[in-house]
Amino acid sequence: MALKSWLPIPDDHEFSIENLPFGIFSTRLNPMPRPGIALGDYIVDLSALASNAVFQSLCPAQFPFSTLQQSTMNDFAALGRKTVNAIRLLVKDLFLETTSMLRDDQKLRAAVVVNTREEGVEAQMHLPFDTRDFTDFLNSRVHAKNTHSTSTTPININLRRIRFNPPRAFCGRVSSLIVSGTPIVRPMGHLVKNNGEAYAAASQEMDVEIEFGFFIGVGSQRFERISIQDAEEHIFGVVMLNDWSTRDIQKFEDHPFAAFNAKSFATTISPWVVTLDALAPFKIKPQAQDPLDIPPYLTDTEPNGTYDISINMSWTLDKEKETFNASTSNLQNAYWSFKQMLTHHAFGGCQMRTGDLIGTGTITGEEEDSICSLVEKTRDGKMAVETPAGNRRTYVADGDEVVFTAWGGNQGPEMAGKRVGFGQCSAVILPATPL
Repeated sequence: MALKSWLPIPDDHEFSIENLPFGIFSTRLNPMPRPGIALGDYIVDLSALASNAVFQSLCPAQFPFSTLQQSTMNDFAALGRKTVNAIRLLVKDLFLETTSMLRDDQKLRAAVVVNTREEGVEAQMHLPFDTRDFTDFLNSRVHAKNTHSTSTTPININLRRIRFNPPRAFCGRVSSLIVSGTPIVRPMGHLVKNNGEAYAAASQEMDVEIEFGFFIGVGSQRFERISIQDAEEHIFGVVMLNDWSTRDIQKFEDHPFAAFNAKSFATTISPWVVTLDALAPFKIKPQAQDPLDIPPYLTDTEPNGTYDISINMSWTLDKEKETFNASTSNLQNAYWSFKQMLTHHAFGGCQMRTGDLIGTGTITGEEEDSICSLVEKTRDGKMAVETPAGNRRTYVADGDEVVFTAWGGNQGPEMAGKRVGFGQCSAVILPATPL
C-alpha cells in the first residue's frame, strides 16, 4: 500500500513521497537559489528547515546544516550517499500523514512548504551543481551502427571491437550546461558545400540526443581508481540530458578530428536530481554484454546492475501547432551501466569531483520508436519524420519545443502514490543571431 502525505498529492503525480528528488530553486519573494526537494506540486525548502531548527532536533549535533543553505548541492552531496538518503528519509517522515510537526504548525509550514501553483510564487529552477567537468559516453550499439551507416566519410573500422571495448566517451564543455526551460539560440558554424568548400552560416540540422546523466556525489583522489563494487556510493543521482547537436556543422568537424562547435553550444538537463535510493525499486538485469567486451575491472557480479527507467520525447512544431510523441526509449538500451561508466572513467587515474556530470550517451534501442536522435530517424536528413497530423520534419525548426519526460518502472495503477519521475527536460529553439 502506498504511503500517504498530509499534503494533497495526486496518486498519479511523478513526485510522490517515494521519490523526493533534490534540486536548487528560488522564488520571487526569496530570489536566493537554495536546496529543495520536490513533493507533488510543492517544494520543500531545505534551507528553511535548517534555519528553523527542524533538522537540529532530528539530526546529530555535528551535522553540517550549512550545506543545506548554499546555492548549489555540492557540499551537501559530498557528505555521501548514506547521509544524503538520511536527510531524504527525514523529509519523508516529516510529510507522512501521521507526522504532526509541520502538519499542525501553520507558521512553520508556511516557511518550509512552497506551493509552486500559488499565484505570485514564481518558483524558478537552477542548475543543481557547480559542475567543473562533463563527460558523455557512447553507449548504444544501435546508435553507433546507425550513425556509422549515415556518415558521409567512410571509415574502415571494426565497429564491435573498437567502439565498445573499452567504453568510449568524450569530454564535453561545462559552459554548455543549461537547466530545462532555457531557450536555445540556433548556433552558427561551418557548413560544407557540395564541392567540399566550407562556409559560415546558421545550422539547418538542429538535432537532439536523448540521454540520461548522473552527478558525482563523493569524488575521488587524483590517480585513485573506483571499484565497480563502490561506484554507486560515488553517485548522487540521475537527470535527463539532451545533448543538442548540429549535424551539418558536425559533418565538417568530425573527420579527421571530432565535434567542436557542433556540440559546444547547449546541453539541457532536467533540474530535479533523482537519487539512486529512489530508483532502487526499479533495478533490473542489464542487456547482455559480450564477455570479450568486459575486462575484469568492469565485471559486475550484481545481477540487477541497471535501472528500468523509460524516457519519452515530445516534439511541438511551432508553425503547425502540433505536439506528438517522437520517441520512447529505456535506460536498458545503454550497453554500459552507471557503475561501469564511472569505474572506467576513473580507471586511468582521472580524478572525479563532486558535481561532475556523466552522460550516458544516446540510448537508441532496436525498435524504430526507440530511436533517440533525428540523424538516425531521418537517415541523415534523407527521410522526413511524418507526424500523426501529416506534417513533416527532418530536424528541429525555429520555434519548435522539445520536451523529455522519464519515469521508473511502469505507469500502471499499481504505481499509484509511488511514482518516481524526473520532471521535464525542455527547450525552445530561437532563430540564429544574424552575422
